[in-house]
Amino acid sequence: MLNTYVRPSRDLRNNYYEIAKIVKEHNHVIIINNGRGEAFLIGIEEFADYEEYVHKKYVLSELKKAKE
Repeated sequence: MLNTYVRPSRDLRNNYYEIAKIVKEHNHVIIINNGRGEAFLIGIEEFADYEEYVHKKYVLSELKKAKE
């Protein structure tokens, strides 16, 4: 099950291994600083899947343009 965790930026330094474990378990982590979102962490495999999805979407849109 996918969960999203919110952690303060200081946890990147103080609790890196805990955050890395959360991400490796296919969860997302939002890093906040002074109550504002600064970063969104996902696992490397999920990022690769996302890049593949974006590439396929781009190729399909270019093929659609070529048919017009």
